[in-house]
Formats: sequence, C-alpha cells, structure tokens
Amino acid sequence: MNWLEVVGTLANAATISGVGFVVWQMRRDRSYASASIVLTICSNIRSSIEEVGRSASADMPSHKTWEHSFRNLLNELELASAIVLDKAASGRSGKIAERFLIDILKHINGDLGMKSKVSAAIHQETTFVNLRDFLRKHRADLQ
Repeated sequence: MNWLEVVGTLANAATISGVGFVVWQMRRDRSYASASIVLTICSNIRSSIEEVGRSASADMPSHKTWEHSFRNLLNELELASAIVLDKAASGRSGKIAERFLIDILKHINGDLGMKSKVSAAIHQETTFVNLRDFLRKHRADLQ
C-alpha cells in the first residue's frame, strides 16, 4: 500500500466521520430550536390567557376590552397551530406544545360564550385557517 492509498483511506474515514458529526449536530440544534419555540409559544399563550382573565375580572369590565384580549389569544393560537403543524416544534417539546394547544382548545370549545366569539372573529375564509387545520387533525383529542 503506497502513501496515496493511505491518505485516500484516511480522507474517506474523515469524510464519513464529518458527515456523522454534522448529522448529530443538526439533530441537536433542531432539539434546541424546538425547545425554544415551545417555550415562546407557551409563554405568549399564557400571557394572552392572563390578559383575557384580567379583562374579564376588572372592576368595570369592558366587553370590547375582553373581546380584544380574546382575539389576541386566538391569534396566538393560530400562530402556534401553524408552528406545530409545520413540525417546527418537534420531539418531546413538540408534544408538549401540541397537548397545550389541545387543552386550551378543549376549554374554548366547551364554553359556548367563547365558542361564539371564535365564530364572530372569523371575518374571511383564511382567518384562523391553521387553527381549523389543527382542530381537524386533532378532532378525536378534542372530544
């Protein structure tokens, strides 16, 4: 075996190792990105829910203020639905986001007042399309 063959063999081994490392790094980065996305989703939705609660329990609650807060929550749920459906939130953290959305949507679906406000918030065909797709995908979970 001459030195060129040895160098070629070592280069092939290094390439294979490098590809393996890149694949490992990509998986790790995806896990970190997913966790960050889920943390942001949960934080934003929790803040929106708290705002809905504050506007409902104010001394002189304004129906318009509550409705505005509720629509902001729906917009957060729409964005979170798109992220989950795109599988940007994956693995265990993705499952947390999915279950979180399902639990909130179950609550909204079980409250006739909130459910009617969802219908009233839809002002065109594309309004909440991701939320509707998420609901359709998880219909059995929402029963």
